[in-house]
Amino acid sequence: MPKQIKRKLFTKQKWAKGHSCDSNPEYNKHRQQAKSGLFVTQNAFVRNKSEPAVDNMSVDSDDSCVSKFTAITQCTNMSILKVSNEMRNDFEFRESVISVITAISKVIKDKGGNENAVEYFAALCVLLSETTDKNSIASVTFLLAKVMPQVPSTLLVSRFSDVSKIFYTLLRKYSGTEEELLLRHTLICLAILLKVQPNSVWQYTSTAEMLNTILSYSINCKHRLRRYACIAVLHVIWGKNENSSNVHPAVNLCAKFCMHHLECKSNGEQQRIVEYIFCLLKRVLPYMGDYYIRKQSELVLTHMADDEGSLCNLGFDLLKCMFSTKPSICTKLNAQLILALGDFRPNFLKADLFIVWLDTIVEAILCLEERDDKLASSFAEKLIVDAMPWLSSSSQRIVEKSAKVVRLLLNNCFVEKKNYAKSLFSLFSRFFHDLVEAQCTTAVAFELCGCFFENFGNYVSQLDELKIFTNNLTEMYNNHELLKQSTMIENLFSIMIKHVGVEEVMTHVRLKFDQAVAPGVPVDLSQVWMLKVLSFSVRRARIQYFLEYYFPMAIRLKLFACSRLAEQQRDESNAKLYEFLQKQIWNLFPSFCRNAVDLPACLDKLCDVIGTSLTERPDLRLTVLKAIRNLLHTEANSRLELEKFCDRISPLLCKLYCSSSLADDDSSVVAVKLALAATVKRCFTFASDELKSKLASFGLKRIGDDLQNEHPNVEKPMDMLVMLASHLNAAALEAVWEFLWANDRKLNEKCTLKKKVYQLLEAVLKNTTTTNMKIEPAMVIIDNLPKEKLTLSVKARRYHCILAIIDHLQSSEVIDLKKWLVQAFDDVHGGNAKLKRCVANLLFAVVEFLEKIRGTRDLALEEVMDILLDRLNLQSNSASNICSLVYGFRFLLFKYQLPAVLLDKMMQVMDELIRNDQRPVVASCLQFYLGFLKTQPSYVCDQYFRTIVEALFKQNCVCARHFRFKTREVLEELIGQYSFEEVAKFAPQEARKRLVAVRKLLAVRMRRKLGLKQQNRSKTQITAGRRSLKSARTTKPDTVRMLLFDPNQNSNNMNQRRKVMKKAASTVSVNLKEAADDEIADLLDLNLDKHLILKDKKMNKKLFEEDDFAIAEDGRIIIDDDEKMLQDEAEHQEYEFDKEEEEDGDDDDGESGHSEVVDHPIKRQVAKKKNSKVEKHKRKDTGIHKRTSNLEPYAYIPLDKRLLRRRQQRKSKSIFKGIVGKRQK
Repeated sequence: MPKQIKRKLFTKQKWAKGHSCDSNPEYNKHRQQAKSGLFVTQNAFVRNKSEPAVDNMSVDSDDSCVSKFTAITQCTNMSILKVSNEMRNDFEFRESVISVITAISKVIKDKGGNENAVEYFAALCVLLSETTDKNSIASVTFLLAKVMPQVPSTLLVSRFSDVSKIFYTLLRKYSGTEEELLLRHTLICLAILLKVQPNSVWQYTSTAEMLNTILSYSINCKHRLRRYACIAVLHVIWGKNENSSNVHPAVNLCAKFCMHHLECKSNGEQQRIVEYIFCLLKRVLPYMGDYYIRKQSELVLTHMADDEGSLCNLGFDLLKCMFSTKPSICTKLNAQLILALGDFRPNFLKADLFIVWLDTIVEAILCLEERDDKLASSFAEKLIVDAMPWLSSSSQRIVEKSAKVVRLLLNNCFVEKKNYAKSLFSLFSRFFHDLVEAQCTTAVAFELCGCFFENFGNYVSQLDELKIFTNNLTEMYNNHELLKQSTMIENLFSIMIKHVGVEEVMTHVRLKFDQAVAPGVPVDLSQVWMLKVLSFSVRRARIQYFLEYYFPMAIRLKLFACSRLAEQQRDESNAKLYEFLQKQIWNLFPSFCRNAVDLPACLDKLCDVIGTSLTERPDLRLTVLKAIRNLLHTEANSRLELEKFCDRISPLLCKLYCSSSLADDDSSVVAVKLALAATVKRCFTFASDELKSKLASFGLKRIGDDLQNEHPNVEKPMDMLVMLASHLNAAALEAVWEFLWANDRKLNEKCTLKKKVYQLLEAVLKNTTTTNMKIEPAMVIIDNLPKEKLTLSVKARRYHCILAIIDHLQSSEVIDLKKWLVQAFDDVHGGNAKLKRCVANLLFAVVEFLEKIRGTRDLALEEVMDILLDRLNLQSNSASNICSLVYGFRFLLFKYQLPAVLLDKMMQVMDELIRNDQRPVVASCLQFYLGFLKTQPSYVCDQYFRTIVEALFKQNCVCARHFRFKTREVLEELIGQYSFEEVAKFAPQEARKRLVAVRKLLAVRMRRKLGLKQQNRSKTQITAGRRSLKSARTTKPDTVRMLLFDPNQNSNNMNQRRKVMKKAASTVSVNLKEAADDEIADLLDLNLDKHLILKDKKMNKKLFEEDDFAIAEDGRIIIDDDEKMLQDEAEHQEYEFDKEEEEDGDDDDGESGHSEVVDHPIKRQVAKKKNSKVEKHKRKDTGIHKRTSNLEPYAYIPLDKRLLRRRQQRKSKSIFKGIVGKRQK
C-alpha cells in the first residue's frame, strides 16, 4: 500500500462501527456528470452496430485495462495499487482517476451495459466533452489513453471527426497553460486516433493541422511534454500505411516541419529549438525517404559546422541512430554521408565527441556493407589506416575505442578478403613494433594482430611479410627484457598456426632439433618453446608433414638419449632431457591426425609408423592409440579410405589386445588395455565385412585352443569377440552361435567365463541380422549355470542377456519367462543397486511381453501379481523372499497405474507383513508405504489413507523401537499431505505424542523455508493441512527412482554431483548417532544415512533450547516470531530438532515438556556444561579486572565516553590507579 494511502487510513479519527462512510462527500460530481451523458453509453453498440468489428468483439475479453478498471470498481486494495503504479506520484490525481472509473462503471452497470472497451470509450468521450474541471479532464484523458488501443479501429475511423475535434480543442485551449499532465495524455490520445486512420484522411488540411499541433509541442520548453510529443509522433508514423513507397504521409509533414525550423536564422532562441529538432529527428529520421534524409542531413551538418559544442554531439548521435536502424537509403547517399562525416572528425582533446563521431562513422560503414560490400570494404580499410595512429594516443578511452572499431571492421567487413590481405598485413606489421614499444598499448597490439589472423589467416601464407613478422616475434620471445610478453607471443603464434597453417608458420620458425650448436651439443634448444604452442594449436594439418619433419626429429632425439646412457660417462640429465623432448614431439601426432587432409597419400607410411611404434615402443602406445581414434573421428576422409586403414591396422590391435603380456593384475598397463579396447571398437565400425569374418574366426579358434590348453588369458579373445559381435554378418554369427553351443560345458567351469558368455550372447542377440535365428540354444545356455556360485555382476549380466532374448521370444515360451522372473526375485534382496535395476527392467519387460499376448495391461499386471504372490505362499517364513516380494510391489507402483483390485490385494498383504517379527520385512514395508505416498496420485492415497495409518502402529514393540526413524518419515509424509487431525483420528491415543512432535518439526521447517524474519510480525498462525504443509515436506529422493537411475547414461550429472560432494566434504564433518540400546550399527546398511549427523565445520557451535509451540483451539500452531529464536534456528542444522522427537515416554497427554538439547552425537541425556568462552563473552562491559599479584593478560578498561566528563575525573583516576598502580623502582 502506498505511503499516502497508509497515512490516510491511520489518522487519529475513529468512527463507530458501521459509520465509517459518514465522512464521504454527499455530492458525487463524477457520477452526476457520467449520468448526464448516459444516453451515449447506453447506445454505444446501437450506433456502431453496422461495424463488423464491434459486433464480433467479445464482452468478456481479457483486456488488460478493462480488467483493471473492473477490479477497481470492486474496491480492492490490490487492484487500486496496480493502476496506481501507472499514474503520477500524486495522490489527488490518483484519487480523481479512481473516482471517475467508479462513477462510469456504476452508471454502465445500472443501465444494463457491459464493462468493455467500447462502453468505457463512449462514456469517457461524453464525459470529456461536458466537463470543465481541469483535474477531471486530466483523469479522463489518462483513462482514454489506456482504453483506446483496445477499441476496434473501425469505430475510431467512423468517429474520427467527433473525437478528434474534442482532443484538438483541448490542445488549442490549454496550449499556453501550465496543465502539463492534461496536455501529455491528450497528445497520446490524439496520436492513437490518427494512427488508425487511412491515407485518405491525410489529404485534408485539418488532419495536417492536428499533426502540426502535436509537432509544435515537440519544441516546447518543458522536457516531459516534448518527450510525450515525440512519442505521439512515433505512434502516428507507425500507423496504417497504404502507400507503395512504404513512407507514411505523416513522415513528409514531419520532415517539412523540421526543415522549416532548421532553415531559420540562428539566434539564442533558435539555437534551443534546433536542439529540440535534433531530438525529434533522432526518432523520425530513419522513416523518411532519400530526398528528405539528404535535406535533413545537410541541414544537420550545417548547424554542426557552426557549433562545435552540444549540437555536434546531438548531430552525431542523431546520425548514429539513423544508421543503426538500417534505413532504406540508396548506396550513393550512404557513401556521401560517410565522406561528409570524415570531414567532421573532432580533435583528440575532445575525447567524448571523438568517440561519438567514431561510433557514427562505423555504423555508417556497416550500414553501407549490406548494400555494397566492395565500397564498404574500401571505406573500412581507409578508416583502419587512419585508426592505427590513434592507438598511440595518450587518452586511454580513445585507444580502447579505436581498437574496438578495428576489431569490428575486421570481423564484419571485407567480404573479398583476398584483395585486402596484403595491404592490411603490411599496415599491421608496420605499426606492430611501434605499439609494442609503447607499453601501455602492448596488449592492444597483440589483440588486434590476433583478430587480423583470425579473419585473413588463409590469405597471408604466401606473403613475404609473414617471414619478417614471425622472425620479429621470435626475437621478442628470446629477448629476456620482454619476458612479460612471452604469454602474449605464444597466444599469437597459436592463432597463427590455427588459421595460417602449421607448415606455413613453422617454415619460418624451425625447431632446430636437427641442427648441432657445437661438437658437444648436438641439438639446438633455442626454439623448444614452440612445442608447447604446437601441442594445442595444430588443426587440419598434413600427416605427411609430421612424418617427414617431426618423426625423424623424434628418432634423432631418442638415439641421442640412448647414446648418453650407453657411454662410459653416463649423462642421465641430458638423456632425460632428450627423452622428454622426443615424447613431446610424439604428443603432436594425435593433433596432426585430427581432421587430416592427406590420408590417401600417406596411408602406407602411416601404417608402417603406427605398426612399428605399437610393437617396438610400448611407452608410446597411449599416444599412438589416441592418434588412431582421432583419425577415425575425422570428417575430412571418406569411408573408403578409413576402411583401408582399419583393415591394415585392426589385426595388429587385436593381437596386442589378446597378448598375454597385458595381464589384468598388472596395474601399469590398465590404461593401455582400456585405450586398446576403445580403439578396437572404433576400428570395427569402419572395417570391411571380410576382415570382420576373419577376425571372428581367429577369435573363435583362439578361444577353443585356450580352453583346450586351459590358458589363463582366455577372457581377452572373448572380449574382442564381444566387441566384434555387433558388426558381424549372418554367416559369422552362425559360427559364433555354434561355438557357444558346442563349448557350453567348458565355458561353465568358471564364473568369469560365464559372464563373458552372457556378454557375447547379448551382443549376438542385439545384432540386427539375428531376426531368423533360433532362440532355443540361447535359452539353454542361460539356464545352464556354472558350478561356482554366481557373483552379483554375473547375475546382472545374465538378466541383461534375458532382456535381449525377450525381443525374440514367442507366445508359447511364457513359462520360461516366468521362471526367469522368479529366479530374478530370488536374487533381488541380497543384490546391489545394479542387480536390482536389472531385475526391475526385467519385470517391466515381462509386463510388456504379457500385455502383447493378453491384449490389455491390466491382465498382464494381474498375472505378474499372481507370480509374486505364489512365491509368498510357498515360502512365507523367509525374509529374503518376502523382501523381494515387496521390491516387486514397489517396482510396479513406480512404473504403472495399478487397478483397484490389485491395489486391494497389495495393501492386504502389506498389512499382514508389517506385523512380522523379522526386521528386514518391517523395513521393506515401511519403505513401501513411503514410496506409495510419494508416487501414487492423491485420490489413490485417500482411499488407503486409513489403512496405512493403522498399519504403522501394528508393529511389534521391538520393531517399532528399532524403526522409529523410518516410521517418522512415513508420518511426516502423511501429516504433510493431509493434516494432524486426520492422522490422529486413526492413530492410537498413546501415539499422539509422536504425532505432535512430527507436526512441530514440520512447522519449524516451513517457518525456516518461508523465512519469517520480519521484526514487525509478532505471531504467525499456520494451519496444518494438505495445502499449507505441502511446501514443508522434505525433499528426500524416492529410492526406486534413484535405483532405476543409470549413472552411465548421465555421466555429466554424476561428475557434477561428485564435485559438489567433494566440495561439501571439505567443510562437513560426519558423526554416527548411536542407538539408545547400544546396538552395533551396520555400516553396510543402505539406510545408514538416517543415523548420520552432518555438521558444518564453519558453523558457530551455540547451544539451542527448543520451546513448545502454542496450540490454538482449532488445532493451528501459533509461532511466536521471536528474533532470538529465529537467529538460533538459522544457525543450527535440522538434525538437532530431531533428537527429542522420538523419546519414548509414559506420558499420554500429548504435550511435550521442556527438554535440554545437547550437541552430542550419542542420543542420551547429558548434563549441560558451561562453556568458558561463552561465559567470558557474556560479561558486562562495566566489569573490570582488578589488579592482583599475578599477571592478568586480559585486564582491560571498557571504552566509556562518560569517563571523559569533568565530574567523572576523580572516578576515572581511581579506576586507572587501581589497575596500573605505581611503578616499582
